[in-house]
Amino acid sequence: MSGFERLLFSLQRVNSSFQAKHFRLTLDVGKEFTHMKNKTRLANLVLCGALAIATPLFAKPMSTNVNISHDVKVGQTSLKAGDYRFLIDGTHLTVVIGKQTVAEAEGKWEDRDNKASYTQIVSNSDGKLIELRFEGKKSVFVLNQ
Repeated sequence: MSGFERLLFSLQRVNSSFQAKHFRLTLDVGKEFTHMKNKTRLANLVLCGALAIATPLFAKPMSTNVNISHDVKVGQTSLKAGDYRFLIDGTHLTVVIGKQTVAEAEGKWEDRDNKASYTQIVSNSDGKLIELRFEGKKSVFVLNQ
């Protein structure tokens, strides 16, 4: 074997040894990476769950000003025609004039097929408030009867 062939053979041996060590290192890192990936997924899942629970706690009540053109009854309270502020917090409706609460009622949100063209109240023939519609929204707030 010539000197060049011996040098080439020894370089191949060193190169093979280096690749084997490198390959082993890759496998070890791969195992750690998989373990870390699972830990990260679990942490993300816990974080998403915590956010899902906490989001309603920080939800801002919906509020809108409505001009009522005729007398209506909200819950057990009769409201005269005029300007009122309607605050909806979850399923609870509060009607306010200035800082004074004048009526309260319970209801629920329902979806409709079409968006409302403008904000309006809907009352029955007895003058009882049935639902609140909001401009540009498909969701309406329906009062419990």
